[in-house]
Amino acid sequence: MISIFNLLKIIFPPVCVICDQYADYFCADCQDKIDFLYFQPNLPPIEGLIEEIKILGFFVPPLSTVIKSLKYQSLHSLGPILGDLLYKHLPFSNEIDCVTSVPLHTKRLRWRGYNQAELIAQQLALNLKIPYRNFLARQRHTQNLASTASDQERLQLMAEAFTVPVEQQSSIIGKNILLVDDVVTTGATLAACASQLRVSGANKVFAVTLAHEG
Repeated sequence: MISIFNLLKIIFPPVCVICDQYADYFCADCQDKIDFLYFQPNLPPIEGLIEEIKILGFFVPPLSTVIKSLKYQSLHSLGPILGDLLYKHLPFSNEIDCVTSVPLHTKRLRWRGYNQAELIAQQLALNLKIPYRNFLARQRHTQNLASTASDQERLQLMAEAFTVPVEQQSSIIGKNILLVDDVVTTGATLAACASQLRVSGANKVFAVTLAHEG
């Protein structure tokens, strides 16, 4: 018996958000046009907190278009596709024990209906064959960091934005954790999350994002 979801895909087949051809929202041809990152950006906030950061590409089309479609157009099916892309193109340390993601504030989560970083991270964890865990919570909403005036201001905004819920703390001790987000700009958000994981007893924190917006 065909499911309602599969029936809808037959009646309304998905199209690539870039070129509009019938495909699974981000076709192989458009994936090949990603402007892959060819250098390690300087991200001072993460130094001493994150062992290694992997970044797929620059925040320019088509990658930026797909990320915005995932975040703002309710195309949550793009999450697993982007998780697969990370696994396909980036090498990951075999030290990693589990995967987590940068959380959304509850107000933003209710408005959007899902956390885009979580969708990406869950698929990546499946590919890596390691557990996904919601280790972090966002306790304070912050403005768009790209609109702030300086790196120092970004760091101050993020300093107390995240926490580790009490019930998660014992699961973090001694673990090597891969932290996932969609876009990194200065590294302030990743640093704030990594700091909380470290304080809670994480052994090592690695990070990966889809894009760097410089």
